[in-house]
Amino acid sequence: MQAASVREGRPRTHRDERWLSDVWERQSFERRNLRSTSGLAFKVVFPGLRTGEAGPDFRDAILALSDGALLRGDVELHLESSAYDRVLLHVVIENDAPAQTSRGEPILTLELAGRLGPRSARVEEVSPSPQLSYLVAPCQRSLPKQPPEDVRSTLQQLGLERFHAKQSVFEGELAVFDPEQALYAGLMEALGYSRNRDAFRQLASLVPVDALKCAGDASRMEALLLEGSGLSPASGLLPEAGIVGQPLASDAWHSTGVRPDNLPRRRIGQFAAIMARMSAAKADINAKQKTLLDQRYDLSDRPATGATMSRNKPVQQGVRVKLP
Repeated sequence: MQAASVREGRPRTHRDERWLSDVWERQSFERRNLRSTSGLAFKVVFPGLRTGEAGPDFRDAILALSDGALLRGDVELHLESSAYDRVLLHVVIENDAPAQTSRGEPILTLELAGRLGPRSARVEEVSPSPQLSYLVAPCQRSLPKQPPEDVRSTLQQLGLERFHAKQSVFEGELAVFDPEQALYAGLMEALGYSRNRDAFRQLASLVPVDALKCAGDASRMEALLLEGSGLSPASGLLPEAGIVGQPLASDAWHSTGVRPDNLPRRRIGQFAAIMARMSAAKADINAKQKTLLDQRYDLSDRPATGATMSRNKPVQQGVRVKLP
């Protein structure tokens, strides 16, 4: 486990981006009737997890729109506006210029000028207490006060909700894609963990499993995935495999805060090796499965004489399952 970063500080005498991060984390501003600079009304459900590292200042924030829809993403904070990709909300004191991504797309922006009152001023006077940055969460204060059985029940319920949410995703994909592609996309997303899961899912969509199987051996699979990921120069493998889409942009991948074994290039190589090994073993696996089915089930056609179901469908007779 990586060592947890601990934020320590001393009272500040001026407003800097660290102060602004404290204001956002504690929600020490006027939160009623929040609107973005473009006029979109929303509420802050969860300000996000403070990262204390390169990249967005807060990850996995949740905003609620007036129609009840929830938005999830990262929050970037600046004293003045600036461009930043992959950001859900851009929080500034003064919106001196519209915030845009590198592709020129506008970013949802919240201007805090006019919303900073006495509560915000007190943030300047208080030294942040040392705390583990990844433990800043809505339940941080209330959870220790709950009986252990209630905490256990809540965790079990949340675990089931998470499982059902993932189940719903797979059910939706199975309605569109064949099972092998749905499983492949899910495995690719899991390779990315939290930092690169979106990029790996995009890569699975760009380079489908059928194209990967046609690549043959592990080295060609890896080369095809690397070219599609944008992490290696184009060599013509994508059009050769019948793929007409463009490779992912290099900035779609994150390496900061990622362990060396989990870096995208290494994970792609690992997956290609596993995919090649499983593809080579598929025939043997199918044969073993068929042998097992033949041992446990009698699937021969033996209709009973004079007995039918609706629409005169014959009823099979005899014992059809062999118990071990």
